[in-house]
Amino acid sequence: MHYAVNITGHGWRKLMRHRGEFTYRINTLPDVPAVLSFIQAEAGLDDRDAYGTFNMGAGFALFVDRADAERTAAIARKTGVDAWVAGSVEAGAKRLVIEPLGVEYTGDELGVRA
Repeated sequence: MHYAVNITGHGWRKLMRHRGEFTYRINTLPDVPAVLSFIQAEAGLDDRDAYGTFNMGAGFALFVDRADAERTAAIARKTGVDAWVAGSVEAGAKRLVIEPLGVEYTGDELGVRA
């Protein structure tokens, strides 16, 4: 494991919390819990605001080598933790791209640490 981060407060933008300059590319999303779908609908939040604020069904992210990703997720599932390979990390500007939603955040939108 190279890095780990919780996805609470600041939502999925927290994936960019590492001090390094990386682009985080998400291509697989979890199912959104009914309560969060309800909050999103009732608050009139678009996907960008919802994923930038709430965890939307993902509570924690582990960053591992690509070669270890499936095995890591399988081990987590064996212990009862819902886990999947969500995407990849690549060299580049600090940003998060959630491809299935067409949503992107830049590093200056994190607001957790400079």
